[in-house]
Amino acid sequence: MKFDGPFAPGASMRGAIVPTTVDAEVGKAQKPYEGMPVEIAIEQMEPERLFSFRCIPSPLRAASTTPHEPTTLIVFALETQRTASC
Repeated sequence: MKFDGPFAPGASMRGAIVPTTVDAEVGKAQKPYEGMPVEIAIEQMEPERLFSFRCIPSPLRAASTTPHEPTTLIVFALETQRTASC
């Protein structure tokens, strides 16, 4: 996805779906959705630890919904792995 501005907690972001160039098979599957609008609302950001946002899960539904449509919370959280010592 490509977004229209910088990410910040509390920001509402608009963007569009852009097929990946990293994996040709995945990019091919994304191609029919290229250019579809995407809106997310950023909830939390903690550099190198946490990123969370809300969105309408289907780009097809997002294009035709009202502002009161239920959203899905997506959370990416990294944790330090503790290792046992002898």
